[in-house]
Amino acid sequence: MTHDGSDELLGDLAMLDPARQSQPALDRYLHHAQVAPDDARRDLDRTNFESEREWMGAVKRQLYFTASDAVQPAHGMPTIQAVRLLPYRHTRKYIELLNGTADQGTVRQRIAQGLLRSDGLPIQAPAGTLSLRVVYSEQQQLAIVKQFPLEEFVVEVQQPQSGAMVESIPELVLFRHNDGAPRIELPMELFELLMRLADGADPHSEEYKPLLEELAPFKSAMLLREANELVLIESYGQTYTVTQQDKQIVLTTGEEIAR
Repeated sequence: MTHDGSDELLGDLAMLDPARQSQPALDRYLHHAQVAPDDARRDLDRTNFESEREWMGAVKRQLYFTASDAVQPAHGMPTIQAVRLLPYRHTRKYIELLNGTADQGTVRQRIAQGLLRSDGLPIQAPAGTLSLRVVYSEQQQLAIVKQFPLEEFVVEVQQPQSGAMVESIPELVLFRHNDGAPRIELPMELFELLMRLADGADPHSEEYKPLLEELAPFKSAMLLREANELVLIESYGQTYTVTQQDKQIVLTTGEEIAR
C-alpha cells in the first residue's frame, strides 16, 4: 500500500487492462453485433452495462483469458490473439534494446517510420532517412518533408545513476542526434506508440494524444536544423526533391513512395 492508501500493485496491473486499448476490428464488430462471443450465461449481456465502452471493456477482459489461437472465430468476428489485447506488444524488442541484443539499424528505421507516421503521413519512410513533416496542405494534397540521414542518429540505453544503489539495471532508451541533441527519451509507453505507428496505427486516435505531445519538442528542434533537401509528397505518393545548386533552386522528380 502507498502512503495514500492505494494499492501500488493494482495500479501497475491497471496499466495492462485490455479494456484500455482500442482494437479497431474488434470494436467495430462488437458495435454492430451488440453481442459478446461465447457468453452462454449472458454475464456480458449488453443491457447489464451503462455504456457501450464499459461493455466492450468487459468483453475484452474476458477474451484475454478465454481466446484460443486454435479456435477459429465465427459469425464474422475478427481473429483474436490474447497477447494482442495487451497494451504492450513490443516489450520483447524493448528488452532486447535494454540488454544490448537488438539490431540497432532495424530499430532506428522503425523509430524513424513511427516519427513520420506521427505527423499523419500514411507513407513509407525512405530507407536510411529520418523524414519529418514541415507542412501539409489538405487542399493541395501536398506535404513538404525535411529529410535527414538516419546514420546521424543513435539509439542508446540510458544507464541509471547507481551511486546510492548496490546494483541497478537500465530501464530507459534514448533516440538522439550524434551531436547529443536533439534527443528524446523513449520509455516503454512512447516506444510502444512509435512501433504501433510504424505498423500503421492511426495517430489521430484520442488515446495517443498525450504521448504524441512528448514527441513535439524533438521534432520541432530537428525542423530548425538545416537540410540539404526538401521533399514534396503528393497524396498518391509521387515525390519531388528540391535542392539548391549554384544558387539555383532545382526541382527533380523522384520515385513514388510506398504507402
